[in-house]
Amino acid sequence: MKKILLIAASFYLLFYPPLLGIHSLRILGLISWVYLGLNYHNLNILYYGRRTISLFLNWCGIIIWLGVIIFLNDQDFGNLAGFIYWIIAVFPVCLMIGAVIKKKNGDIYFLFDVILKAGLVQGILSILTFLLPSIKDFFLKKMVDAGLFELSQYGYYVDLRLFGFSNGLTYAMPVLQAFLAMTALYLAINQKPRYIWYFPILLFSAIVNARTSIVIVIICLFFLFQRNTMTRRKLGKVMMLAVIGCIALALGIVLINKYSPDTLSWVTTGMKQIVGFFAGDNETGYFSYLTDPERWPMPKGFALLFGAGARIMGKNSTGYYTDIGYVNDLWLGGILYCFLSYFFVAICFIYIKRMISAVQNDKSRFIKYLLYSFLLSFFALNIKGYIINLNCFTNLFILFSIFLLLVREQGTSNCINEEYKQEIPGKELELNES
Repeated sequence: MKKILLIAASFYLLFYPPLLGIHSLRILGLISWVYLGLNYHNLNILYYGRRTISLFLNWCGIIIWLGVIIFLNDQDFGNLAGFIYWIIAVFPVCLMIGAVIKKKNGDIYFLFDVILKAGLVQGILSILTFLLPSIKDFFLKKMVDAGLFELSQYGYYVDLRLFGFSNGLTYAMPVLQAFLAMTALYLAINQKPRYIWYFPILLFSAIVNARTSIVIVIICLFFLFQRNTMTRRKLGKVMMLAVIGCIALALGIVLINKYSPDTLSWVTTGMKQIVGFFAGDNETGYFSYLTDPERWPMPKGFALLFGAGARIMGKNSTGYYTDIGYVNDLWLGGILYCFLSYFFVAICFIYIKRMISAVQNDKSRFIKYLLYSFLLSFFALNIKGYIINLNCFTNLFILFSIFLLLVREQGTSNCINEEYKQEIPGKELELNES
């Protein structure tokens, strides 16, 4: 029962679909604060999560600073909503999930087993909405009524995309599903072959909603091959999984072509454009906006340093528009905000990298795979849209980071196995005190 509740909590943390007309994270955030309050005297969660709390307070400082910039520029305070949700909901929910897993003596594999099952639920919902238009219409009505988006802004893409029940159906959710699909593939090769059955469902959910997810697949594939040393046993497993994957891919193409050939055409066109982009063709296709100067409107004067308090994706008062995340970050808080926000994300990477730097085992290799895949994905995704905000993909990274920081600071990291402790006497104490 506890694991089912963990899966449900992870699902709502990652995808936060509208529940009873209320923002899901508000409900989950309230539950997490109650849990942390009731268990503080037992686990000392907040004390052991001091680096997490340090990051929490730093983000509070950034929010206050952005609030001043928005006020001085007479902009919409709604630009702070995502960051505020981080503080009041995402951080405490991640602490709660991490604490519950630690009480069960769970490790990073247990955490991602829970996360992959949550992603699997979303994948099944994507398949159902793809096959049954009535279910899709029901979910779309729920999301429109909750104010997540307006169908008019998508035009004919309403029929091609929007499969599932989540925030960020055309951006953050599909790239998260692509990331989880590749994580399932990694675990199928290195841990349990049963994860291969997660792969096609997660990948389907990603591909039919956003072609950007293909970029995440390519990034993760690179690190998957880099982080795997092929033994004879592993090579046999890879060949078996490759056969299963090819069969699943063929069935998926047949399924998409039967029920929505326009979606298949849209996906294949996007794949050709991505291949062309990596081959050096940046003058045609969707990615031509990267070389278009009009897509890079920079704020001027003091606004370049301190920001104008505005996002310029969608309707805004600046008269400019672009969906490039780096430019949007500059308009919101200037160079100062970009430095601070990117720095605090980098700090999470540095903490985790140091935590596992002296350890060489399966878990540390898995964490490194995740860490480097996250890092390069952040760089790529911040081109297509601003990624440092409340969204499915960033919520996963926060959960991943907080869990590892919580484990590390309690001195009970399962990344250090018994063999390693015996080989280097006293090393565990040294690591725990560092």
